[in-house]
Amino acid sequence: MKQTLHTKWLMRLLLLFQFFASTIAFLAHQHLHKRNVCFIRSCIRSHDISYFTDEIANEPSRKNARTRPDASTKSIFLYLVQLNGSIASFVTGIPIGIIATTILVALEKSKPSSKTSSVTANVSTSKGGSRTAILALWGRAQQANGPDEFATLLLQQQLSNAFGSNTVQGQLQTATALACSAMSRLNYQLTRGVFEDQVGFFATLGNTGLVTPLQCRTCWFDDCVEAFVRRIPASDTTAATGNVVILGSGYDTRCYRMNLQQRGIQCYEIDAPGTLAEKQTVLRNLDIDTVSTSYVPCDFESQDWFQQLLTQSSFNASLPTLLIWEGVTMYLSRKSIIKILQSVSDNARLQQTSWYIAFDFINKDWAMSSFWSNAMKRVGEPFQFAVSLKSEGEVLRDMLKYCRLEMLEYLTNTEELSRRYSQEHWQGRKVGIVGRYGGFVVAGYEAPKEEKDK
Repeated sequence: MKQTLHTKWLMRLLLLFQFFASTIAFLAHQHLHKRNVCFIRSCIRSHDISYFTDEIANEPSRKNARTRPDASTKSIFLYLVQLNGSIASFVTGIPIGIIATTILVALEKSKPSSKTSSVTANVSTSKGGSRTAILALWGRAQQANGPDEFATLLLQQQLSNAFGSNTVQGQLQTATALACSAMSRLNYQLTRGVFEDQVGFFATLGNTGLVTPLQCRTCWFDDCVEAFVRRIPASDTTAATGNVVILGSGYDTRCYRMNLQQRGIQCYEIDAPGTLAEKQTVLRNLDIDTVSTSYVPCDFESQDWFQQLLTQSSFNASLPTLLIWEGVTMYLSRKSIIKILQSVSDNARLQQTSWYIAFDFINKDWAMSSFWSNAMKRVGEPFQFAVSLKSEGEVLRDMLKYCRLEMLEYLTNTEELSRRYSQEHWQGRKVGIVGRYGGFVVAGYEAPKEEKDK
């Protein structure tokens, strides 16, 4: 009886909290939209270049599939109800947790951190793997009709045992999930926006959303892979024509959903041992065919990823190679990033073949704030590298020049990202908030023409 009473009061508090959150979002919506438009305009950079993905991204069929009206409306909310209640409670609890954490941190007296405490060990190498990889998976799974059709299945499997649905706690979580899901949908009806993006917009001090930037990121990296495959001459034999290496693969699914092996591409995934082991377990439980993908465990901070790749797989370095480095640079030191970029340049020149690396970075203006620095340290995967968009990419350009790599794409233009990848409402307005998440880069060494023609 006492447990039931507590459950009822907790449910009432959650409903009241969600109601106030939705009301605030409704009242602030017009202001948010105007601010977002201003941020979009302020992020139009004359120095942006998009030689690598521009043609692919603007193909009508690809663009329409990603931006069609109301593609996200059904999946963002009904997806939560379709899942097991325990999973839904976890997912829908994220926005509430973010808001609650924001309030608590704001009330907490900040203490200056010493140099010895500024470095926090990354938990992704331990058993259970990366927590932020799961959060990124959650972001992709918010759209059931989005670019990653495997994301929903992976999230279900990964979180299905997180809570016991037959216990009192599980029943409470199920009820909470349904209540939060209903209120999130009401929020959409009131504001015509994604609640998680609205929360993220406030939490990052008006810089970026939480879900839509992840969707844009997934689409952009997909375009990089497609552009790379089309650059490689087709072979009349069954021999491999190129390599795609996923550095820090997390729960990336490109090796399974883009039919790369059938197009002559060898696939390799490299990540921290704990994360890679957890992912392989999930894939086996889902009976997803992974025979044609090679897995290479590596701690990027202490091990040489290329040596690991050579010794633990049948990697052929003489083939044209694309490295996908999605959502990783922010967790590495500048020294580690330069080391990896340098190895790409060295290997390409040694083999005299074309090598490319595609990566993203986060905006220093919000990511290195005291709130986010402390929050990521608590998660166990602290941000270590970020670039201010105000610098117009000079930091990255200098790093690439030092490593003797050519910058083939530098994309921070929010308007362009939103136009390419963000889904629209039926009235033509974008549902999500891209904001000033960060940017995307393709760098590489292209073999001399006479070498490529051989």
